[in-house]
Amino acid sequence: LAFEFMQSIYKENLTVWIFCCGMQRSGSTLQYQLTKEIVESINIGKGLGWVTPEQFSHLQANHLNDDRFLVIKCHNYIEGAKELVSIGEAKAIYVYRDLRDVVVSIMNKNKMSFWQVLKSGFVHSILREYNRWAELNDILVSKYEYMITDLLQETSKIANYISVDLPKALATKIAEKHTI
Repeated sequence: LAFEFMQSIYKENLTVWIFCCGMQRSGSTLQYQLTKEIVESINIGKGLGWVTPEQFSHLQANHLNDDRFLVIKCHNYIEGAKELVSIGEAKAIYVYRDLRDVVVSIMNKNKMSFWQVLKSGFVHSILREYNRWAELNDILVSKYEYMITDLLQETSKIANYISVDLPKALATKIAEKHTI
C-alpha cells in the first residue's frame, strides 16, 4: 500500500504536506520530530520546521513539484488545509492534552499566574484552533499521555496514517531516539 501510494506521488509530482498541528504544550514538537524522522529515515520526504499560516502559501509555492512528503509544525489553522486534505495533498496529525495541564505548562514556561494566562486569551485561542483542525475529515488525533508512554506505538500509528510501511526495527530506533 505505501509503495503504491508513494509511486502515485512520484508519478504525479505530487507534494503531500503533513501538518503536525497539535495543541500547544501538548507534545506537538515530539510528534513533529517522530513524523519528520519517519519520512527522512526512508528518504521519502523531509521536515521543514515551524511554519506560521502566513508563511505557508510562500512555502507551498516554493515546493510545488517536490513529489514527496513535506512535514511542517504549526499550531494555528492553515487556510486551505481542509481542501488539501480532502484532495489527498495533505495529512494532519494532532496531539491534545487536558487543558488544565496545558494551562499549568504555560504558567510554568512563561512564569505567569493562572489569571494572567486566563486574561491573555491563550485558552480561547487553543480551543479555537482545536475546533478548526478538528473539522478535517481525515486527521490523526493522539492523546498526550498515551503518546509519551508508548512512543513506539505512536511512531507506528503515524507511519500507518501516512501509508508508510515502516519496519518494526526502524520504528523502534526512531521511538528510542526520542525517548526522554
